[in-house]
Amino acid sequence: MTDVRLADYDPLDPAVIKNPFPYYPLLQREAPVYRVPKHGFYVISRYDDALAVLQNWQDFTTTSGPGPAFTSSPVAAVLQSDPPVHTRLRSIISKAFTPRAVAACEPLVEAYAHECMDHILARGRADLVEEYAIPIPVVVIAELLGVPRETGACSAPGPTTWWRRSAAAAARAALPSTSSRTSARRSRSGGASRATT
Repeated sequence: MTDVRLADYDPLDPAVIKNPFPYYPLLQREAPVYRVPKHGFYVISRYDDALAVLQNWQDFTTTSGPGPAFTSSPVAAVLQSDPPVHTRLRSIISKAFTPRAVAACEPLVEAYAHECMDHILARGRADLVEEYAIPIPVVVIAELLGVPRETGACSAPGPTTWWRRSAAAAARAALPSTSSRTSARRSRSGGASRATT
């Protein structure tokens, strides 16, 4: 896919997710601030613009967009919240991530990385993001929050299903009441949220 049209860009489309790279120069050149018609959120494709948006939570929001909200995950309680809510949630979670606690996870990280790589080598192919780069930090986060890892998760069918469940479980373990309130608020509002970038 080298000849692409801006009108076809949908960051949630499986074909685009598989190969988004041809769209990036097009977005940066022709629409550095692009509203995705199908979903109503904006894609910011230039570094300076993205940095400015990320630092300006008063005018822009992370409460909706192409993230966990689209999968109804409790992870959204942290990743898709703005200050002061985000600040409070982050302070709760950060207590589990002391340098000593993270350092203690090194053997787990090494063992799980080898397990994942052994599985990948045995299969002869892999999506390294889905099957290696994402699951490993999820395992560490789940471990730090006391969520047990499923035995043989790396070699189980659909390993991404496991790490998504673990991420959700970790979020529920850290923020049980917040996740419930977030779900209730979304139910009352019919899932509506303000425009995002």
